[in-house]
Amino acid sequence: MTWQLHTYGAGEMARPEVPEWLAGPVAFNADPRGQLRPDRTYLIRPEFVAASTPLQGDEIDSSQLRATMAAPADHGLVALPERTFRTA
Repeated sequence: MTWQLHTYGAGEMARPEVPEWLAGPVAFNADPRGQLRPDRTYLIRPEFVAASTPLQGDEIDSSQLRATMAAPADHGLVALPERTFRTA
């Protein structure tokens, strides 16, 4: 499994402007336990959920996703691959 974007119960989403190495978004049915919210995008690492960002209506918020991906590890996020895109 590669790094992926997931949604749960939100339906199909357009792909935001993200690096090619980041797969998705992959749309799943709603989480029956309600732990994965339908109003969030989840950044998934091969072994766990690395972060989540809010959806903006029926779109993934690209600016919030970029900020999340650029956040340093001291914010509780794991380091992303060296291939992370630059934010102008």
